[in-house]
Amino acid sequence: MFKIKDDKEKVVEQLDLLMEELQSGDINNFVNYSKEQKQNLKILDDLKQKEKDYIIKIKENSMLFKKSKDEFKKEDELNDAELKKCKKEQNETKINADVSIRYEEKLIHGQESCQTRLFDHEISILKNTKQQLIERKV
Repeated sequence: MFKIKDDKEKVVEQLDLLMEELQSGDINNFVNYSKEQKQNLKILDDLKQKEKDYIIKIKENSMLFKKSKDEFKKEDELNDAELKKCKKEQNETKINADVSIRYEEKLIHGQESCQTRLFDHEISILKNTKQQLIERKV
């Protein structure tokens, strides 16, 4: 911005010099100088346009960056939610497995106890039968 202002001041100074030269009658210097200034103005206009183009590109890139950043944040939040869900399911599965194992252990222990009582009862019956047979023989 300051360069443009400086260039403008230079142009005004040169115009003042040209006016003096025109009044003195040196037209060739004026024609050369005006061609030079015309080229400088074209260069200045080109630079202004490039500056505008760069500003537009910067804005576009900034918007793309923000969009990408927002998408990444959303994806990260989804991943966190999925991870929490998986951890919860893993925990529930572990608890269910532990409960199932304890249930099966108690079921097996109960069946063993029942079988032991039945065997003990049969042994008792067999002992009583044996005792009765021995007593009959005697």
